Amino acid sequence: MLPWMRSAAFILVLLLSLAAAASDLDRRSVHGLFVFQHPEGLDPLAADLARRVQDTVRAMSAELGPSASGPVNVLMAADRDSLERAAPVSVRMPAWAAGMALPRQGLILLRVGGGRPIEDIRQTFLHEYAHLGLHRAASGARLPRWFQEGYAMYRAGQWNFQRSASLARGVLSGRLYSLEALTERFVGEGDDVELAYAQSVDFLGFLLARNGPNAFAETLARLGRGEPFLSALEEAYDRPLLALEEEWRADLASRFRWFTVLAGTSVLWIAASLIFLLAYLRRRRARRLAMEAMEDDPDWVEPPPPDHPSGPPPLLH
Repeated sequence: MLPWMRSAAFILVLLLSLAAAASDLDRRSVHGLFVFQHPEGLDPLAADLARRVQDTVRAMSAELGPSASGPVNVLMAADRDSLERAAPVSVRMPAWAAGMALPRQGLILLRVGGGRPIEDIRQTFLHEYAHLGLHRAASGARLPRWFQEGYAMYRAGQWNFQRSASLARGVLSGRLYSLEALTERFVGEGDDVELAYAQSVDFLGFLLARNGPNAFAETLARLGRGEPFLSALEEAYDRPLLALEEEWRADLASRFRWFTVLAGTSVLWIAASLIFLLAYLRRRRARRLAMEAMEDDPDWVEPPPPDHPSGPPPLLH
């Protein structure tokens, strides 16, 4: 077979494969920034989801800056097999993953089956959109894991009693992690991973409440211009990161002071008992978080060189 014939045959097979993959998600609907591709019958869900996230997306646009704007393609299906087949690059979603962001492709994969409530889907969608927005705003620069996960969880509204309890235990026991320890990966057992997530989202909330969106957007803009992360953040906030961390820890101590006052009373033991009643649910969730932490998490991995065919690894949630 002549070389041009082999090339033509390869292209034909590729086109047929893409067409077969796309047939699973053969409906397209556009809602604002988001271009949804999904099976028949999911357009009402896409419209409802876009409506539910619009206020948060508007707030994020001020924090991420103009370089993060632009359309976002969303593949939405009930099962991960359909999402994997429809993705333009080869991806593998773990069984526990509810969503995946492919930043270089401007793409979100969203699993909506299994009777998942709309609020859970909304949180996953915003989490992945935040990862994608950070990548765009920082021009693919390397970001610490606490910064990536903290912002994604903060904007997704993924705060709950378990994380509050985990943070309270960390403050009262004096065993909070340093931010430096959370730069690359969240390591340790389930409860340790839960504390790492809780600290990350709380610190990002502190930064955004302290200085508003402008300093955050300036940090990302500086990163987009090639500045290292530490200097970009410290110039934008006009404070060393260590000083910001100390200020945050003082704020934590102030917020949990009421809990310390109860330490000599029976109220503390009642509260502690209530917390431990939730241990089963917390540990079940912690096992899932530990599985996520064991993956080669791309939140912090240095992006591959420009000639890498598939771009940076996907971001999972």
